[in-house]
Amino acid sequence: MKISILAIAITGAASAGLENGDFNGGNIGWNVFNGAGIYDYAGNPSVPFESNALATWGAFTGGVGYSGAGQDIAAGTWSEGDTIHYGANAFVENQLFADNIGYVALNFFGADGNWWFNHTTDNVDNSDMDGETHQFANSITLDAGAASAARIEFVIIFYQPWHDESGSGSIIWDDAYANVVPAPGALALLGLAGLAGRRRRRN
Repeated sequence: MKISILAIAITGAASAGLENGDFNGGNIGWNVFNGAGIYDYAGNPSVPFESNALATWGAFTGGVGYSGAGQDIAAGTWSEGDTIHYGANAFVENQLFADNIGYVALNFFGADGNWWFNHTTDNVDNSDMDGETHQFANSITLDAGAASAARIEFVIIFYQPWHDESGSGSIIWDDAYANVVPAPGALALLGLAGLAGRRRRRN
């Protein structure tokens, strides 16, 4: 899902799942790989971000290539019925070559380390090269299978399906987030617990 730069209001007792989502701490919390790096864009008039942001470009691996940055959502912060809202702001700095795209994803892994499946936002492509910043966001409500994942990874991807050394283009990202919102039943229980606590204090 691609939406405007206006902020999304997340209701409920959300748990922040990412460290250093604004990249102002540099690489802290992030595994940056292949054609990607975190840079300070303060004072750069061609980029709409005012401080650190993640730049991604082609991996140039000779075939299908992936670049970007990822980190695991804090273990134990999700349960069945919870919803994870996730995304990031994207700016297409240079025209994307051929079929190159970008996207944000959640990767789900089992206890044996094997990848199960992913859940993604819409793709960033050349239609987004309009001098504006766009927010790419999505959400997933965890069923029993997804909630049983041993590991959930948030990842920002620049995907290069092929290349002939002529270029890749680039996408700059900022304000990454992954918020875990408890299921409505869990929120109700939290509310009841709060009421019981207030009653005890009054007594």
